[in-house]
Amino acid sequence: MIVLFQFINAAAIFNFEHYHRSSWYKNPSLIFIYFLFIGFALYLTLAPPNPISGWFRISCGSTQILENEFGMRDIWWNIPDYNSSFGHNVIPMESRIILWIMCLMNCGVTLMYEKWVVLAWKRKKV
Repeated sequence: MIVLFQFINAAAIFNFEHYHRSSWYKNPSLIFIYFLFIGFALYLTLAPPNPISGWFRISCGSTQILENEFGMRDIWWNIPDYNSSFGHNVIPMESRIILWIMCLMNCGVTLMYEKWVVLAWKRKKV
């Protein structure tokens, strides 16, 4: 999940202003798409097992395991068996919230590092 947030955040990190272009925060369509993808990644991180997370194999499991261990009923989507001893990869909600906070902090820190360390140093040299 952390890598998914980093891939999305790379769109903002590498689009700060330079000599021949404006910064990403001056581009409304990029901002919309950025927050749309961040919202989707947040949904994958925090949502309970569902067809979308099952398709991405995030916080999901085999139908039998989800029914027996997690009490989920009415699983209408097809879930292939998991190739693990647990039969699922469902993360407890407390851990998913901590992961979500860590991912958002990672996005913020990398944006600040690029803006105030990397680009500030580069501008002084030029």
